[in-house]
Amino acid sequence: MKKAVLIVLVPLLISVHGGFLFGERVKHFEAKPITPYSGQQIMSLKYSRYSGKVFGSRAKPPEGGDPNSARGSFIVMDLQGETSVEKEVTFTEAFWTSRDCKWPEGSRKVYFLKYVLKGQTNPVEFRMLYSFDTETGSIEPISPEGFYVVDYDLSTQSDAMLLQGFANYSPGRSVLKGAGIYLLSYLRSDNLQHFPIPDARLLGVAFGRDGDSVRYFSRRGNRTELREFDLARPGYRKTLWKVEKRVYPNSVEWSPNKYLFMYSYSIGDPWDTDHRKEGLSMSSIKGLPLQVYATSQRILEAKWSPSSKYLAFETCMNGSESARKVIGVYEIETRRLFWISKDGESLECFDWISDTDLVCGVRNTSQPEPDSQWAIYRISIEW
Repeated sequence: MKKAVLIVLVPLLISVHGGFLFGERVKHFEAKPITPYSGQQIMSLKYSRYSGKVFGSRAKPPEGGDPNSARGSFIVMDLQGETSVEKEVTFTEAFWTSRDCKWPEGSRKVYFLKYVLKGQTNPVEFRMLYSFDTETGSIEPISPEGFYVVDYDLSTQSDAMLLQGFANYSPGRSVLKGAGIYLLSYLRSDNLQHFPIPDARLLGVAFGRDGDSVRYFSRRGNRTELREFDLARPGYRKTLWKVEKRVYPNSVEWSPNKYLFMYSYSIGDPWDTDHRKEGLSMSSIKGLPLQVYATSQRILEAKWSPSSKYLAFETCMNGSESARKVIGVYEIETRRLFWISKDGESLECFDWISDTDLVCGVRNTSQPEPDSQWAIYRISIEW
């Protein structure tokens, strides 16, 4: 069993400067491999407490410039590494599950976004929502034909689903401007209910805490707003907060206890790596924000622990997305930040098993990408 102890750094300074992490250490953690290292890059990991299984997507980059050598796969395994389902998919399918897949508790299906080409003479690229059955390995389209999906959310109260995007997409159209919010059922794709948002760029969407309302980010000019409306009264929309900045939310999610709302974001052009600023914030039911973390580096993923006591996120030590990554854990009650890191390895694509355990992709950084070796680990934390 591999063990690693974190170095104590300056406490309570929640930021990154030149690659040095400021925060507090976790007292102790153990990192135990679930799978051996291989050449397949781990793109996403999701854990289901209902089934006790892990869903993962893996991708093997092209070799020698040959695009046909690229491979991908979806896998379902238990925490001992025993694989029950393995489905070969394209490299693109595996790659694009990296930050967009969801596994609703109690469901056997994982939902993910992927790009597909529609049409013969002049094919158009669509971003569509699909499901993967973790018992049979079957993959099925969920979003309606011709619908371009920008973002989506699944209700924990019913079979309802929110889609943000275009019902009739055309090439060259901005995927932010003019996109609407649509409600449909998991079980039927022909019952779209449209909630238009005039003259705004939509940037993220989620069900409200009770499942009867919708929260979304919109931007008009340089003003970004977090807004909410009831599904029963869609014409009445209230602004929870606003800021005179161009904010690009990356992920939005309610805590499991439905009392806190988390969102990670970029300020400024998210593709301008020299001037981009990123952050992680949470808000109360009424929408008042509290900044958890701010950095000039990428924040790639953020997730609540099962009890809502902790909010964990993955971030780069420095530089680009290929840089070594670590996991920050924010304790809600004490407002303290802890770091989990492993010498010589990058921690990526994690999910919570319990409040004391994570499943995590681990990349050996002694070899440059795309030749890096990857494994899946279980990380047990002593608080």
